[in-house]
Amino acid sequence: MTVIAALLMGASGFVAGRFIQSPQQVAAEAAPPVPSLITAEVVQQRLSSTVITRGTVSALSEVNIGYGMLVKGDSGPGGEVGGASGILTAMHVRPGDQIRAGGVLAEVSGRPIILLPGSRVMYRDMAPGATGPDVLQLNQALDALGYLPGRVTESFGWATQQGLTSLYRAAGYAVATTDGGSGEDAKRVAAAQSAVTAAERNLAKLKEPVASEGAVPPAAADIRAAEDDVASARTALDVTKAMIGVIAPQREIQFIPELPANVVMAATDVGFATPAVIARVTTSDLEVVATVAASQAGLLAEGTPVEIQLPDQTTVTGAVSGIAWGDTSTRQVHVRLDAPLDYALARQDVKVTFTAAQTAGEVLAVPPGALSSSPSGALRVTVVGADRALIPVEVTVGVHADGLVEINPVDAVVNPGDLVVIGAG
Repeated sequence: MTVIAALLMGASGFVAGRFIQSPQQVAAEAAPPVPSLITAEVVQQRLSSTVITRGTVSALSEVNIGYGMLVKGDSGPGGEVGGASGILTAMHVRPGDQIRAGGVLAEVSGRPIILLPGSRVMYRDMAPGATGPDVLQLNQALDALGYLPGRVTESFGWATQQGLTSLYRAAGYAVATTDGGSGEDAKRVAAAQSAVTAAERNLAKLKEPVASEGAVPPAAADIRAAEDDVASARTALDVTKAMIGVIAPQREIQFIPELPANVVMAATDVGFATPAVIARVTTSDLEVVATVAASQAGLLAEGTPVEIQLPDQTTVTGAVSGIAWGDTSTRQVHVRLDAPLDYALARQDVKVTFTAAQTAGEVLAVPPGALSSSPSGALRVTVVGADRALIPVEVTVGVHADGLVEINPVDAVVNPGDLVVIGAG
């Protein structure tokens, strides 16, 4: 009994000692746990802040050439069907080609579209006898090509016809004529010549000596009238000859401001109705136009370096040449290229990478969360020392990119691999 009682008393003492705590122990266990530090390593690397988007290779200015007209604006690749009659029977150029003065752009219903330099649009068919500044422009273009055998004037005369004949021969086409090759011109000349012959015969008959005595000679007035008929017939013949022959059809010759020019778009619907825009040409350099969000445009400026990835995955470089408003949320960024692009790339979609900021080489960098402000307002990082001591180090900052911030310690040494505090948990 005595032994059992002793054991029970010992057990109750152990239990009491195990579960009864001092006030100090209770307070310590009730206190919040000491927070652990969240740290990150200081790294040393090159930083580059980029804006990546898509862009389009574009010409600074383009001339849209339709069938017998220049087309304003952009009606899309190939354009809509233009209301002009004719079937597109051949294209003589493709994107990337250069076309010179006198070159054939395309063929519509078997007839050429020939380009010549000039600022005046071709608004009418020019035929023998025509005059005006547009005829002067035509003669100047023919003369520049070495096709005009005579003097440059504002008149469509024999020299113009000879020049056009040479132009069409070089292009590989028959020259256009006033009768369209029907033979009507020859008939008109023949009819006028017959009228001259008849008038001359009548006059000659009137002037024949009187055949027999007593015959009445023709009156002087009749002879004068016959002479007038001859003169009128000869004038009519001259006019007929002057008004027929080689012509410059309005739909077959197109004047554009400058040649040679580079083709940036050419219609492909050969065999179908002629599109509104048969080709687009330019004499300007190509650029890239990209759209960026308005919030990103603030990171860019004229001269910002740019890398362009072309459709074949090769890259070219350039720089921002200007920033223009898009809609309320976007901006149009124009990129000047360091080297000329093939004009066949016009209107191609490309990847555009703007380097908004970058370091000259490797720098020390930390996550943005490692930065804090000192009481004086200076920026600092807190470095964890070897003995877990926390060492505040004042820093200045540079490029912010790739989720890191460049730091430059002011009065202490920070090394790659050092731990900095970014929080506590």
